[in-house]
Amino acid sequence: MNGRFVSILLLISISPLCRGNEHSEGEQLARIYCSACHTFTEPELLPKRSWNFLLMYMGLRMGIEDYSPIEGGTPEEIEVIKARKTLIVDEGNFPENPMVTDEQWSKIRNYFLETAPEKSLAQPPKPKTKIGLPHFVEKQHRYSYTAAVTTMLKIDETHGQILVGDSRIQKLTVLDRSLQLEAEYKTGGSLWVRSHPSEDGLHVLSIGDLTGSMVNQRRGVLFYSTRIGKNFITRGSALSNLYRPADFKFGDFDGDGVDEVVVCNFGLNTGSVDIHKAKSDKWSFESEPWVRLTNETGAVECHVADYNGDGFADVSAIFGNARENLNLFLNNGDGTFERRVIHEKYPALGYVGFRWVDFDSDGDLDVFTISGDNVDADPYNSLKPYQGIRLYLNNGDLNFEESYFYPMYGAYGLEIEDFDLDGDLDLAAISFNPDFNSDKPEGFVYLQNQGSLNFTAHTFEQRRTDRWLTMDAGDFDGDGDKDIILGGGYIGAGLSIDNKELAIKMSREGRPLLVMENQIR
Repeated sequence: MNGRFVSILLLISISPLCRGNEHSEGEQLARIYCSACHTFTEPELLPKRSWNFLLMYMGLRMGIEDYSPIEGGTPEEIEVIKARKTLIVDEGNFPENPMVTDEQWSKIRNYFLETAPEKSLAQPPKPKTKIGLPHFVEKQHRYSYTAAVTTMLKIDETHGQILVGDSRIQKLTVLDRSLQLEAEYKTGGSLWVRSHPSEDGLHVLSIGDLTGSMVNQRRGVLFYSTRIGKNFITRGSALSNLYRPADFKFGDFDGDGVDEVVVCNFGLNTGSVDIHKAKSDKWSFESEPWVRLTNETGAVECHVADYNGDGFADVSAIFGNARENLNLFLNNGDGTFERRVIHEKYPALGYVGFRWVDFDSDGDLDVFTISGDNVDADPYNSLKPYQGIRLYLNNGDLNFEESYFYPMYGAYGLEIEDFDLDGDLDLAAISFNPDFNSDKPEGFVYLQNQGSLNFTAHTFEQRRTDRWLTMDAGDFDGDGDKDIILGGGYIGAGLSIDNKELAIKMSREGRPLLVMENQIR
């Protein structure tokens, strides 16, 4: 039940509800109150243990403070829910008076707990994974920090550089084509999440608040540096006072030949997707948005393209909070945009990103979605068989149909390239939240395209102490094929209750960076 719980000003009256058995009344109550803030989540989508915890969290947003469901639980469980209470109070979302009676709340709880399965549902069938990556070899590098939190990873093909941003040590590191250390910049206070290198410089985005603990504080900043040879000289802030920004892209939306910037402010209680006009220097931007596409929270990623072929640059965005949805914002050419929701999903799906590509080579753009956020309000890393990689083919006129699904617990990143140079597109994906209790947690998979939406799955011999948070693909060595780089993220989220010892071991032994060089050429 992640996401903010908006104030309910006009609730459906409870009196007309069917007064049959308690179960049916509990379901109707749940659909009224839960659907006020997000798409309804069916009980079978989560196991009882997760619902038991999540309902405490939902209860807090309805003014009900009851920790009895985890009496005798671990200190970590109690710490998580108490931290949630503090967050909700700081947001101003803890009602002065309970929104439901004790009897109604009991019926809601009973409905979920009596209907939910004891364990997570089984993951759908998928290709058996082969150990060994065809035409990829691991390369040694000069990046060796422990307990890495690699929140930004970017291959700059033009300059033959790899940019690594670590939010724990708060440094920006540059590796050259030979994977040697080229430069390192101490950037105290900056938590890098995205970068955009250009011929003359580099824009880098700091989220400002990685965990969401500083409610509604505008700490996010887009910085700009000028390139001088192989080094960067900081010019300053290109745009500041942002609400936990998660992504940015450039596009010329007004046709004046100068790019504007689109910013996804994930926020927490306050968020938005905004377009800002460039100033005269063309690298910094006006603080007030030229266009606010939406004031919805939870935007995790955006892209810019002409999706409907009318000659104007449009925006697409995916939201991973409350009403998880994939959207197009179609440019009318006059400074206004029309929002079109491709689909809306339940919050347990956990959207983290998406990619556009003409996968079926029919001349229009198809879209892949990535769902795997699993450490929000459910602290157990409960296995979610519906998480993974989905392909929606564009059947014309921006009508999309789900055509392929690769189940992957906790999927967190996706790269789409013709890695084997056979003329079709292959997939590479990582998971930040795999099944840690498995003998072989699926942290990475390479899906080699065999045609007709059939793939063979490959991976390397994975270490239990590795946990991948970021990835990128690109030709860093300049030999004409696409390489893959993975960045480690060693935090306790999702591990602190059931796998505390593993989390400690990961922080000591987990690799900060894995470089897989493509040797097909």
